[in-house]
Amino acid sequence: MLSKLIIHRQLVEIYGENVVTDGMVRKWVRQINDGRINCHDEARSGRPSVVNDVLVAKVNEKIRENRQFTIRMLCDEFQQISKTVFRENVTNRLNYRKR
Repeated sequence: MLSKLIIHRQLVEIYGENVVTDGMVRKWVRQINDGRINCHDEARSGRPSVVNDVLVAKVNEKIRENRQFTIRMLCDEFQQISKTVFRENVTNRLNYRKR
């Protein structure tokens, strides 16, 4: 089995100096030794998102009704979503851009 130090050195050699800390490599090795069998992030607890596919479809419909929309106008209509989350979803999920 490879040591934590060797793993870290190889990662730095391949991907560069800022790839990952040696502490993170130690954590990964510890998790693998404790029985972890995959590299995917585990589900985290936290506040569930209010943004779902149905809500995104409604927002998209509103945007198509008025192509000269502003984020503020949409926030007034859909008050359960913050302005920041709205901007993220309109630009990243619906791919609308400012002209």
